[in-house]
Amino acid sequence: MTIFDDVYNAGGIEIFSMATVPFVKITLLNELSSILGEKGAIFEQLEKYKSELPVYSFEKSDLVLFANSLKTKLAKRTLPVSSYQGLEFLCKWFKELKIPLSLPFIQNTIHINDLLQLEIQEAKEFMLYLQLNNPSFFKGFINKKLQCFQL
Repeated sequence: MTIFDDVYNAGGIEIFSMATVPFVKITLLNELSSILGEKGAIFEQLEKYKSELPVYSFEKSDLVLFANSLKTKLAKRTLPVSSYQGLEFLCKWFKELKIPLSLPFIQNTIHINDLLQLEIQEAKEFMLYLQLNNPSFFKGFINKKLQCFQL
């Protein structure tokens, strides 16, 4: 049986779940135990269970393990890109997770004529990808094209 099984059987799974959320320091269990005295024995027991939980490690979370596995698979990809849909969203997620993402099958530059050949949504996704992954090229590209429109 796990700690969560024991807590469930003791009848405090909801409050225990709230009190054990990672990144939040809640002293609710201790406070309830103190306030209720002898009647708060369940909260004292829940606090004991809470202290037995291992320290949460974001780096070992399923999300980070999945992202690293996806990164490895993407780095080995050799098929040509058929769509840029979702590329910017993917890059933002990896940036949030602080996992560097390299996609060797996607170019980090583009010629204006190639960009104009893409559907508008595809062009938007690609340019947002460039803005995140190659900001110097993106800024130069935009500045250069803006000069064409200035009088």
